[in-house]
Amino acid sequence: MIYEITSLKDEKIQFAKSLNSSKKSNKNKKFLIEGEEALNWAIKSDIVIDYIFINKKEKNLINKYAGFDVYILSEGLLKKITETNYLINIVAIGNVKENISYKNFTVVLDNLVDYGNIGTIIRTCNAFGINDIIATKKENDFYKRKTVDSSRGKVYSTNFLTFDDAEETINWLKQNNYQIITTSPYGNNIQSMVKLNDKPVALILGNETVGVNEKFIFNSDLTVQIPMYGSVESLNVGVAAGISIYELKLKQILGIRSEERRVGKECTIQC
Repeated sequence: MIYEITSLKDEKIQFAKSLNSSKKSNKNKKFLIEGEEALNWAIKSDIVIDYIFINKKEKNLINKYAGFDVYILSEGLLKKITETNYLINIVAIGNVKENISYKNFTVVLDNLVDYGNIGTIIRTCNAFGINDIIATKKENDFYKRKTVDSSRGKVYSTNFLTFDDAEETINWLKQNNYQIITTSPYGNNIQSMVKLNDKPVALILGNETVGVNEKFIFNSDLTVQIPMYGSVESLNVGVAAGISIYELKLKQILGIRSEERRVGKECTIQC
């Protein structure tokens, strides 16, 4: 259905504006989707869309999304919703998918604050078949425009689970039988040399400035470092995440295949 809104005081306009606040977005488990490309990413990822605001001058867009509840607005009202000085012709309200799939590899973001870094990590995870991401603080807003853009929309197909702090996160990981692997420039294991056990992996990535919370280091099965040379002490967390995920995921896959071959060989002998 297509409707028109002409007043800034309309409750749907006011609610949409409120979602610019991470606190309001997290509380309501809804978020703004800004722009046609982002909306198409969200729809493709099966995000539930409540309704869509479209510039009333954009007849083609109105017709294209007529299967949704569409509200046509002036350019001024659209700018009010997004709180920008520039015009975004289409904005939607999406619903958060908060769950976890309990697969064999998850990434934990420990107090990361840069939305570009978070988006980069999400995109890297997706490339390696990792769809579960955990955060150590409830304030994380994974659907910020910068995160959506840097993840190329992969944020919409990712499962998220958030906790209040590091301690609560650690307890959950242990209860669910994860081996905790923490990254640190001062880790006592060279990442490429470590041996994983057969439990699911939880890779901990620390804050851009202060690194990983010490509670993770104290409770880790392994604390690993990426060896570096010259005057560089640490890598950007997005870059480090890519290296760590690649190496650890490869070790995990090779370990699983080796175990499958061993079991198969034993079965052949015994059978």
